[in-house]
This record gives sequence, C-alpha cells and structure tokens, in this order.
Amino acid sequence: MKKIITIIGFLALSPLVGVFSQSVFPTDGSNVGIGTTNPTTGLQLGEQGNAISGKQILIPGVYNFEQLRFGQIGNGNMAMEFVNHTGVHTSYGIRFLVDLDDRPGLQLQYSPAKTNYQDLSYNTALYIDLSGNISIGTTNPHEYKLAVAGNMIA
Repeated sequence: MKKIITIIGFLALSPLVGVFSQSVFPTDGSNVGIGTTNPTTGLQLGEQGNAISGKQILIPGVYNFEQLRFGQIGNGNMAMEFVNHTGVHTSYGIRFLVDLDDRPGLQLQYSPAKTNYQDLSYNTALYIDLSGNISIGTTNPHEYKLAVAGNMIA
C-alpha cells in the first residue's frame, strides 16, 4: 500500500517538477536563459517577440523601496532606473529611458520623493532625439540642436 501511495504521489508531482525546471536553461556554451530555450548571450531573459512582462532585472536596496531596475517597461521602451531613499519613509527616482512609443530617443528623467514605488511620477529633464538634437526641460527640441525650456544662465 505504501508503495502504491508513493508511486501515485511521484506521478502527481512529476509534471510540476518539469514545469519549474524549464524556466532556466543553461547551454553547453555557458549561456543561461530565463524564459528561453536558446540563449544567445551570457544571460538572456525571454525570447524575441514574447510578452514583455518579466523582462526586467531588479536589485532591491535596504531602505524603503530602494532598487536598481533595468529592462523593458513598455512596448519597445527600455529603462535603467535608480530609486534611493531621501529619509526614513520616502524615496526618489532617476531613470534613463529609451522611448519608442511617445518620444523616440533617450530621456533622463527624475521623480520627486514619494512614500511608495507606485507613486513615483517621472518628468523628463534631458532629452536627445534621433537626430541628435538636445532639449532641457522639454521633449520637443523644435529642430534646434539645443532647446531649453524655462530660465537658464550661461
């Protein structure tokens, strides 16, 4: 009877072991893939064309919701985000965003301090468009090589 229960238990759990073991794939070439069966680099997350959720790397910090996060954040948008604490209960964010959907180009963004990660609200401080035009305080350089919104001193 014990042998039958053991065999039934093993057969019931076998499919679960197979599912969990298929999320990380090391290859003979020392490449490791998470969510891919054919990694082409040292570490690859997901497959080309798959859903973007989960294609991020997160390194949590010590206080509040400090973190270093990078990866895809939207349909083709990629970011590297730094969140650091300003006090016991608040943290701010700085992020480099490569935007494809709204304003194609590179944005350096900041978020004022908030009490939780979901409340971080990013504003663009510096923007470089696909023509190499740079704007400060706006994401529209108006075809100028350098555009500044607001007051400046030279």
